[in-house]
Amino acid sequence: MRISDAMRQRYGAPEGWNFGEERVVEWRDCDMLGHANHTASLLWCETLRVHYCEAIGLGTPSYDRPSTMIAQITARYLGQISFADHVLVCCRTLRIGRTSATVQYGVWTKGKQAFEAELVLVLFDQKSGTTVAYPDEVRRLVKELEPAAEV
Repeated sequence: MRISDAMRQRYGAPEGWNFGEERVVEWRDCDMLGHANHTASLLWCETLRVHYCEAIGLGTPSYDRPSTMIAQITARYLGQISFADHVLVCCRTLRIGRTSATVQYGVWTKGKQAFEAELVLVLFDQKSGTTVAYPDEVRRLVKELEPAAEV
């Protein structure tokens, strides 16, 4: 979902983050002290990845067509996220190669970035068991959404 400048400003996210969604931290996301569990941010990013793939023409993950698969993930926790906090979860493509893409994720709350991750996603065909090239239409839609992306 495209996000507005006002939404970015409300959460403290800088320009260049154009796709994301707001969430409220639920109790199920937290440990017994009410701090968001270290896996919560990754799960929010995983959900956003599905929405992003739909927006760039890859559709919902399926065995019937190539879908993204995580090849590598690097994550950094930058600040505390707690129960009932409102957060903005964003993603953006940095580059697309032939069969892989590097996508960056961020989570902001209370005016600060609290989490960042970088994923390498390969486009994978479950039926053949091989990686496949990112289609030109996907590249076009990514460039439209993310003008700074190397496609």
